[in-house]
Amino acid sequence: MTDIVSPMPATPGEVLDVRPVCQVVIGDFGRDAAVRYLSALSRSERRFLQGVLAPCGLPFFDEYRRITWVALAEVAFIKAELIESVRRRDGHLTDQVLLGEAWSAVPESVMEALVELVMTAVAAVVSRGYERVRVVLPCNSLGGMLTEVGRRVVGRLSADGLDLDFPSVAAVVARALRSQLAQLPLLVLGATGAQVVYEAEVRRMGGTVVQLRQSEQRMIERLVLSCVAETTEAADARVLRGMAERAAAIHGPILVLQACTDFDFGVGVDALRIFADEMVKDCYGTGWLAASSQSVGEDS
Repeated sequence: MTDIVSPMPATPGEVLDVRPVCQVVIGDFGRDAAVRYLSALSRSERRFLQGVLAPCGLPFFDEYRRITWVALAEVAFIKAELIESVRRRDGHLTDQVLLGEAWSAVPESVMEALVELVMTAVAAVVSRGYERVRVVLPCNSLGGMLTEVGRRVVGRLSADGLDLDFPSVAAVVARALRSQLAQLPLLVLGATGAQVVYEAEVRRMGGTVVQLRQSEQRMIERLVLSCVAETTEAADARVLRGMAERAAAIHGPILVLQACTDFDFGVGVDALRIFADEMVKDCYGTGWLAASSQSVGEDS
């Protein structure tokens, strides 16, 4: 896979000539993280557009935007069987309704529900004339699940020439940070699943990942649950900062990545914001997604 670099729009007319991209955003892994992603995406796109408009003395309007989105938040449908299974066993829901390395493997019922949901959404988007579609799951840990959903959707969907991609947060973020990762070890502050996927991405690039203590990783898993429930405290940021400082004391200079889309502690660089910035670049002409996208109906 090679990067491509196309000229970014430099005038309002060039902006409006960009073919719109519709993002289908899967919003229940978790929901607040998806809302946070859409907010970051909106801010990043606005900053880019203002950078084009301001030198021309022109004000910003939302109508300049070339990124549109559809949010899917149907957890009751996606996890219907899993929710009922946990309820029958425990009488209430537990963390076993969550998916990931630290919780439950992805059941086939969830996978097929996601495929059905995404296919319906993509078909609707295409019927409205969109030729560029990105299916986004704002979660650092579940890129493998999204890739499998994408494989099944592409195999079943008939839409010749559609520019369709399923970008993984970890893959996009690791490539965006590759120049820094060539020089610094990476400390991943995220769930166990995020540790696994980033380690694979970074090692593929020839970099290294700093390992947390088991007790520290368990603390992060607890913080993930606290963020979902919005019960975090100011002390939680200090805990994460302490982990980063301990790792730096042992390994020297490191790159710290806040790798949970539910986290907003301001410790290290934020994977969600990097991902949002890269998705703006994908729409407006730079970035690598267009080089790797799977056009439905074409040989891969």
